[in-house]
Amino acid sequence: MKRIIFATVFIALILCGCSKLPTADVNKRCYDTFSEMNSFVAEVKVTSYSNTNNTEYTATQYFKAPDKMRTESQDLITIVTDRSMCVKNAATGQIVRAEQLPAGDMDYMFLQNIISAYYQGEETTAAMKSQKDTEILTLTVDTGLANPYKATAELKIRAHDMMPLSLEIKGRDGKTYTEIEYLSFEIDKEVADEIFNF
Repeated sequence: MKRIIFATVFIALILCGCSKLPTADVNKRCYDTFSEMNSFVAEVKVTSYSNTNNTEYTATQYFKAPDKMRTESQDLITIVTDRSMCVKNAATGQIVRAEQLPAGDMDYMFLQNIISAYYQGEETTAAMKSQKDTEILTLTVDTGLANPYKATAELKIRAHDMMPLSLEIKGRDGKTYTEIEYLSFEIDKEVADEIFNF
């Protein structure tokens, strides 16, 4: 009987990829890196999944503490600052504004909000996993959003240099509905306030 239990546990560990809890050193470096982050500029590839089709685009994200965010793609420029949002169609120049947004959907496209939710939230987990000779730290956060397609966020970070690799937004059904792949990420890069003007 003991052999059967041991074999079952062993197979389960192999299939799960031998996830383990992050060490104190990894936790400290993650906290120090991202809690003290004043700004970042990231090139990202975004893929949105739906029942009918998948949409893929590349964009540049700009963040400046405490709450200025800008996403710039070929088609749209979106600026969120002080809970107000402006979306500009790059081709037509048409602008749509929204005032007094609830903390919400747009925020979870940005890494710093996931990090903040991780350190402040109760519904969070962290795990380490080896992948292609690299240790990957995965932070999973309950977003607290009413949107059933944005229930949890899963952020993967390369442990040795704290480089973000991907961010997946998952629905209550466990499926990934938005995936962000970080093509580049520059932390504490100087970002001018003017780019967040509407």
